[in-house]
Amino acid sequence: MNSLASLIPGAPQEVASNPAEAKYFDRIKNDYQGLVKEYAKLEDSKGGRVINTDVARELSPEYRADRTRSADIHEPSSKLAKMMYAAKLANATPEGLQKRVIFSAGGTGAGKTTALDQLAEVDPIIKKAALIYDTNMNSLDSADKKIQQALDASHQAMIAYTYRDPVEALTGGALPRARRMEEKLGTGRTVPLSEHLKTHIGSRRVIEQLAEKYKDNPNVAIKVIDNSRGKGNAIASSLDNLPRFNENELKGKLQDALQREYASGRISHAIYTGTNS
Repeated sequence: MNSLASLIPGAPQEVASNPAEAKYFDRIKNDYQGLVKEYAKLEDSKGGRVINTDVARELSPEYRADRTRSADIHEPSSKLAKMMYAAKLANATPEGLQKRVIFSAGGTGAGKTTALDQLAEVDPIIKKAALIYDTNMNSLDSADKKIQQALDASHQAMIAYTYRDPVEALTGGALPRARRMEEKLGTGRTVPLSEHLKTHIGSRRVIEQLAEKYKDNPNVAIKVIDNSRGKGNAIASSLDNLPRFNENELKGKLQDALQREYASGRISHAIYTGTNS
């Protein structure tokens, strides 16, 4: 267990801040392999080939009982995802797949997973990738460490950055997703407005930094997807063709949009409260 945990660059000593988090950390320590098997059975993990912290949250019964509590079990969910990533990079590449990691990037509700699935239909490189790390990439240090892990394990890296206006991503992506989960599962996953904004602002900045750092590295590729043209109309683009965000202006627009969605009855009180936290 210790040798596996040591594969995570800069892994912090876990300190639980609530009982649900403590329970999850304890299970990682004492039943890591059991969690890995459960994770691989979750539909969105695609047999464990897709690494996603949000999917890892589903292994917490406390979270499943109330998905507005996503922040309560973020740290152990993230740690499990990182541990599985490190372990899979260290293992032999499954037959028929190539030593390549596909990273998603972009703000919450941007449509990263859908855009990536559409891209896979026309790009065999994605279909044959050994791993897909579905994340936001809104922190340079974290994103760069994941890429370096892939390169150190002799894998190529492809980053698929999906752009969508943050307000549209909230009202047309994150909130409807939470509502669908609530209707189907009883509770819906929410993201606080401050975090929603952070992922959009941060991922755009980080992608620009990564593009500069790896511009001469043939083992790192970056694809930009413009998902601001309506459902099913995503197109390949470039960072230069996308608008930049005004953080102060966006804060007000996001708050106003959330209030409108709640006042219209399109989201429940639980989703509103979880998002407005």
